[in-house]
Amino acid sequence: AETGAETGAETGAETGAEAGAEAEESTLNTAGALARRLAWLYEHQLNELVSARETFELICRAEGDSLELVRELERLHERLEDWQALAETRERRAALLEGEARLEALFELAQLWRDVIESPQEATAMYRKALELDPQSRAARFNLAGIAADKGDNDVARRELSALVEADPDDFETRF
Repeated sequence: AETGAETGAETGAETGAEAGAEAEESTLNTAGALARRLAWLYEHQLNELVSARETFELICRAEGDSLELVRELERLHERLEDWQALAETRERRAALLEGEARLEALFELAQLWRDVIESPQEATAMYRKALELDPQSRAARFNLAGIAADKGDNDVARRELSALVEADPDDFETRF
């Protein structure tokens, strides 16, 4: 039979463990808030964009990626015109999203690869990922056809355009 002392000791241990976990979480929340404030100061008061970016990366390593943190990093990469880092961060954001939002993020990423970084092969890879999510994506097929045509790969361009027509033969725009 349990005695009152044993039950009280177990309850005290559980309460102590819970209190310890809450204190640790509170410390992490405080540290995260302070790190965010530091990043803000680096960017807005000191104009130290690289330091602000590094601070946000440290927060991501400590807390894991979140849409809030990844968007902050994207904004800083754009301000620094670090297009490669922006592409990597946009891919991280796309991984956090689902459905239509993920598809939209993949299109943004493909456009960055195609128009800014000028890497049609990476843009093609992003449009292919978009097609995996939505095999009926007219925009992905149309852009794949455009990239292929730009590279002079008319067979691939024709194949992508044919897939568009097959998907919706009555669509006036696709046929012309």
